[in-house]
Parts: sequence; C-alpha cells; structure tokens
Amino acid sequence: RLVKMHALSALRGLSSSSSICDEIISCGGFGNLLAFVRSDDLELKHDVLLTLCNLSMSGTMSDQANAILQEVDMQSLIGFLCDETRSSHRVFGATTIGNIASNIDLHGPILDSGALESLIVGISELNDSDIESQRSMALAICNLAWQPASRSAIISNGGPTSIMCLCNALNPNDMLCGLSSLRALSTSDDSRRAIFEEGILHVLLLGLKVDCLDCKREIASILALLSLNDQNKIDLAQSDEIKEFMCLLEVDDVHCISLMCRCIGSICEVNEHHTTILSICPLERLASLTSDLTNPTVIKEVTRCYANLSSNFDTHNAIITSSVIKNLSYNDADVRYLSLLSLSNISAKERMELKGEDAVLCALRNIIDYDMVDSCSCSEE
Repeated sequence: RLVKMHALSALRGLSSSSSICDEIISCGGFGNLLAFVRSDDLELKHDVLLTLCNLSMSGTMSDQANAILQEVDMQSLIGFLCDETRSSHRVFGATTIGNIASNIDLHGPILDSGALESLIVGISELNDSDIESQRSMALAICNLAWQPASRSAIISNGGPTSIMCLCNALNPNDMLCGLSSLRALSTSDDSRRAIFEEGILHVLLLGLKVDCLDCKREIASILALLSLNDQNKIDLAQSDEIKEFMCLLEVDDVHCISLMCRCIGSICEVNEHHTTILSICPLERLASLTSDLTNPTVIKEVTRCYANLSSNFDTHNAIITSSVIKNLSYNDADVRYLSLLSLSNISAKERMELKGEDAVLCALRNIIDYDMVDSCSCSEE
C-alpha cells in the first residue's frame, strides 16, 4: 500500500505538467489509474482522482471517454459529483462528465442518467469558495450546450445561469467558453427570452472588461441573436446597458461591428425605439462606418438600420443629411435593395423639403449608375 501511495503521489505531481500527461497516457497509466477509482481506500482514491483531474486539464482524457464510461458508470460519476464532503470527488465527477460530453455521440447517456440536472443543482448549492468545483461543473454544461438536442434540456433546467458563473472570475479563457456556450444556446428561437430573463446583460457587460477580441465578438453575436426576439427588442432598448454596448462599434474588427449593427437594426424594427437608438448612436456614427467600401457586411447592416429607421416619419429629417444619404448606395444587390426601401419610405412623406428631394434623387442616381443593378427588385422600388 505504501508503495502505491508513493507512486500515486509521484504521478499526481508529474501530471501537473501537460507535456508529461501524454507520456503517462501512452505508458498505460490511464487504465491503471481508473482501476483505483472504486477503491475503498480513501487516501489512494483521493490521489487517483486528483491525478485524473490533472490529466483532464491537459486535454488528454477527451479521447478516453468511452474507456471512462466502461470503467466508471454514469451513476458512479454522479455520486462523485454530489459528494458533499470532498471537493476532489466533485471536481473529478464534473471534469470526467465534461470530458465524456466533449464527445457529442455520448451526450445521450449523460442526459438519460440525469447528470445534467445534477450539474445544475450542484452549482447552485455549492459554497462560493469552492470555485474549482463550480468551474468544472459549468465547463461540463458548456460541452453539453454544443449539441442542439441538449440545449432545450439545459434551458428548461436553468442551465444558462450555471454557465454564467464561468464569467464572474473574469478569466479570459473561461469567459470565452461561457460566452460561446451562451451564444450556442441563443441560436434557438425558444431559448432567447429565457436567456435574457436570466440576466445575461450583466454577464455581457463583464465580458467587455476582458481584453479579448474573441470575447467581444461573442458578445456582439449574442446581442444580435437576442435582439431577434420581439420582447427582447423592447427590453434591450429600455435597458441601462444598451449604451455601454455601443462601444462594440469602436472595436477595430469588421465581424464585431457588423453584428452590433445587426442588433441595432433589429431593435429599430420597433418604431418607438428610434429616438432612443438615435440618442445613443447618432446616424452620423453609423454613416462613418460605411466609409470603408471594403467592408460590405458592415455596409449591409448599416443600410438595414437606415431602412428600419426610415419607416418612421420622425426620423426622416435626421436621415436626409448629405453624409448619410450619399452612403445609401453600394455595388451589392442586397445593399441597393435596402437603400431603395429607405428612399421609398423617405419619399412617402408629404411636403418633403426641396433639400431632401435633391438628396434622394442624388442617391437614386448613384444606385442607378452601378452596372450590376438588379432590374427586377430595384425597378419596382
């Protein structure tokens, strides 16, 4: 027993190095370690579980998911997960379930066993000082979120809140993982309102504090998806946070800017919010985003904003300015069509000022000048 204890202590120390983890696995150490998982000797088991957790951190256990399930059944893993006395048991259970969940084909046994519910309940009942257990459980839920079939179960059991706890520590890697999973959940029509009500805006604001471009992209993407829900449009426009999110338009990244413009465009589908949006994001700011003609995605989203704003007569005086109107043309069929929708709405207002007529006619000429005009859609407008 003493020899085994020393050997396990040595392996536990060695497994803290990711470069050595691969060698431990290649030497057959994984199978030998798993053999101790069911041991009645708590000291031996403790060292084994910590070693396996270290191996998991290096990513070397993900390929061993089937072997884990054969040696340690899901109910045993849930037992580790729910152990109230030892944090090492909880971390092992959560980490191992997370590794199994990294294989989408194995999500079935996890969901059928009730492990998802145990993960979510486990996070809510943990003491805030047990950060590593919370993190491991949240990461396991994140892995499950990448399977579309698992998302409804995650939403119905309150999973978004569990994922959000990953973002509280402001660790860039954990933040990115949490935001990516929330974005995956937000792709479902049925889940967008539930995620919003869980308080996601606060989490997204935390994400803005992290110096990570990928995190900012995820935030912009989540906002764009959430804004597709009608009630979310209203609540976003009325939120205290919306002004803070406008900083995403200042990020030097086309992907981030275009997604934030898409969010603004969706909110602008509700006429009552036009004044609010224009107060925090003036049209001149949107117009400046279209100055770089090498970014067609940004131009398209900005033009969509114009088209939605133009449906409200009260915004026409703001839209009919030279710097805005002159950008309502671009050598892209979608952009030209959206531009013509804007101009059509503007022209519908009675007694339009002569200055406005000149601006509209000038924009129309710019559109017509392109050789690739889609005669079908454009000629109607």
